[in-house]
Amino acid sequence: MDKEKNISKSNSNNVIKYFNEPDDEDYLWRYIDINKLLSFLLEKKLHLSRFDQLDDVHEGAPVEHLIKKLTLHKLEQESEKKFEHLLMKIAVHLSDGILKWSREAETKLYQQLFYTNCWLIGKRESMAMWSAYSNKDSVAIKIKYKYLKEVFNKKQFKILELEEFYEIRLGKIQYIDFVNLHENIADVIDKIQIGFTKDLSYQHENEFRICLVKNNPEKIWKKYQDKERWTINDKKKLMANKGLSIIMSNFENLPFEIVFHPKTDLFSKDNLKKLLSKLNLPFKTFDSEIALR
Repeated sequence: MDKEKNISKSNSNNVIKYFNEPDDEDYLWRYIDINKLLSFLLEKKLHLSRFDQLDDVHEGAPVEHLIKKLTLHKLEQESEKKFEHLLMKIAVHLSDGILKWSREAETKLYQQLFYTNCWLIGKRESMAMWSAYSNKDSVAIKIKYKYLKEVFNKKQFKILELEEFYEIRLGKIQYIDFVNLHENIADVIDKIQIGFTKDLSYQHENEFRICLVKNNPEKIWKKYQDKERWTINDKKKLMANKGLSIIMSNFENLPFEIVFHPKTDLFSKDNLKKLLSKLNLPFKTFDSEIALR
């Protein structure tokens, strides 16, 4: 389902954008350890990580730069001309003086402006995700997309650390085979969103993201290029906030569900249920459907 719409936030310039959304009835899953669960329940928040804090060094890079870097490397390896059309397309995207600055510098700046909160789309829990992102004291939080989207549609949230921000974007990850690039990728560059692209090797995650853009990237990049205008204070603002928090004002009314890890013991399950009761949170809890020894 390919949908895109902009909703202006009242009394500000903030915008919510949707790209390639999941279906409303799709479940979003987030596999987290006990510390992140406590933060989620006690502070009623979703954590946004800055892209330069993520493990994947390509996260948040302008896709034109990433594809050009990988394409040039492939050309060096293969000495073929079949990627010339792609390079010409990228050169157009990198006009207006950007080419004279390093791709690495712009990538680094973009990664410091973008933040993300990641979910996985699925009808049921995934053993692969349990293994990758959790331990026996962990849980999976799940919620239908239509309910989470409502938080943003109705502006039932705030960013704890910021009085204002440039944009929030929601959508599914687009997976691209960066190892075996083909000419046709040049024709879809315009449709690729920064922060919503990963290598095909991650496709099993079927990922959905909430991305926050702190400031207008193009304006910040232009200012950065002007060394007379770019100040120490600008650099400090850029580097501030390695993480951000989405506080949901209607947290108690959202139908979040909590699924226990397949190896969670009864004592831990009872403790979590008691905590939910004390916090007056009506979230339902479920045992895992996966049977392990």
